[in-house]
Amino acid sequence: MDDALAATVQKALADGDPLPGTYGFAGELPDGRLVRDVLGRDLCYYDGDAWSRNPGDLADPTLLPAGHVREDGETRRAWRLPDPPASDDNPVESVRGALDAALDVPDDDLAVAFSGGVDSALVAAELDAPLYVVGYEDCADIEAARESAAAMGRSDDLRVHEVTLADVEAAVPEAARAIGRTDAMAVQIALPLYLVADRVAGDGFSRLALGQGADELFGGYAKVAAAPEDPRTDADTVRARAARYWRRCPANWSGTCARSARRASTR
Repeated sequence: MDDALAATVQKALADGDPLPGTYGFAGELPDGRLVRDVLGRDLCYYDGDAWSRNPGDLADPTLLPAGHVREDGETRRAWRLPDPPASDDNPVESVRGALDAALDVPDDDLAVAFSGGVDSALVAAELDAPLYVVGYEDCADIEAARESAAAMGRSDDLRVHEVTLADVEAAVPEAARAIGRTDAMAVQIALPLYLVADRVAGDGFSRLALGQGADELFGGYAKVAAAPEDPRTDADTVRARAARYWRRCPANWSGTCARSARRASTR
C-alpha cells in the first residue's frame, strides 16, 4: 500500500473510523501490522509472519477477517460499521431536501444517464439536459426509457445508444482498466456506465448525472426485499455478497465479463 493510503489507514486506526473515504484496503502497514477494511473489499491472507493477497502464495493461508488488524501474532477487530439510530423526523422532507441539494447544479455541458427507472427519472425531472440510454436493440431498458421519457414529456430529449455484443466485448477491457478491477461483478456494474459515458463524451459533454447509489441507500435490491430468506444477506463482506450474487447470474454473461476482464489484466 502506498504512503498516502497507509497514512489514511493509520489515522483511521487511531480514530476508530471505519469508513475513512478509501476504495478499500488490505495489506501491511509500514509498522508491520496487517489490516483489512471493514467492508472486506480487498483480500489479505497470512501464514505466520508472511502475508499475501493470493492464498496460493502461502503454505497454510488464513484470511484476515474484514475490519480486523493483526499484530504481534494476534488478530483483533479494529472497526465496526456505524449503526446510527433511525429518525422519524420528517423523513420524506429530509430525502427531498437532500435530492434538491444534490441536483442544484448547472445544466450546461451536462447529460443524464437515463434508464427509465425511478432513480434516473428523479434526476431527469430536475435537470434540463439530454437523456441517454444504452442497450441492445429493442431491449427492455431502451423500451422502459422511451416509455418513461414519453410520460415525462421528454421524448425529444432522449438519445438512444444501441450496442452489439461486439461493442460490449470491446468495452469490457476498457471498463476494467478504468475501475482498476477485473472481478466479473464489478466489471458488469461498470460496463453500462462506461458505455453511456463514452457516448456522452463523444457527443461533446463532459459531465454525466446518475441515479447510481439509490438501491444501496434505500434497500432497492432483490436480496433486501427477500431477506432474511435470501442467502446473500448472510454475507459479512462485499466480496462474499458478490460471490453469492454471481453464482445466480446467467452463465453466458458472467463468462463474457470474466474472460474479457482477465484479458484486460494482462495488457
